[in-house]
Amino acid sequence: MLGQSADGIAHLREGIRLIESSGSSLVLSLLFAWLAEGCALAGQSELSQTYGKRSLELTRSGDKWGEVAAQRAL
Repeated sequence: MLGQSADGIAHLREGIRLIESSGSSLVLSLLFAWLAEGCALAGQSELSQTYGKRSLELTRSGDKWGEVAAQRAL
């Protein structure tokens, strides 16, 4: 599984899309933080910044699950 960052990133994006389309926001900050970390590891620094910032936006609305991982990715 190691080295398959494109697949992992695609799965995280799909998971986020499904959760958002359901109207739920449960742990979205953590998923965006993981996505930011994955993008950083894949060398996609601009996307990493975008997803890390999105995660932190969600933590300000009470979803604190992704705060540490988002800070790490940024």
